[in-house]
Amino acid sequence: MIRDLGCFTEDDKIPAASLIDMWTEPYGLSEHEAYVALLKLSARYLVTLVERTRNDVVEDGIFNDLFVFQHDLLRDLAMYSAKSNCCKS
Repeated sequence: MIRDLGCFTEDDKIPAASLIDMWTEPYGLSEHEAYVALLKLSARYLVTLVERTRNDVVEDGIFNDLFVFQHDLLRDLAMYSAKSNCCKS
């Protein structure tokens, strides 16, 4: 799942709903399990979770008001992991 964060550039405002969707299908997680994984990354200070301000337009959906900012270290790890896994094949 960490490798999936490498799909986003540094300083991207990543919709949490997008990450949760990315994690549910391939990893067989429920939305709740994917959300818990996101909370664990936040608890380890690897990502920052930010709620949408009240002035922003809100769409229907559970996680549409939550955004993720990844720390540079986590993105570097995701890129390294993807490259090393690619080279092993």
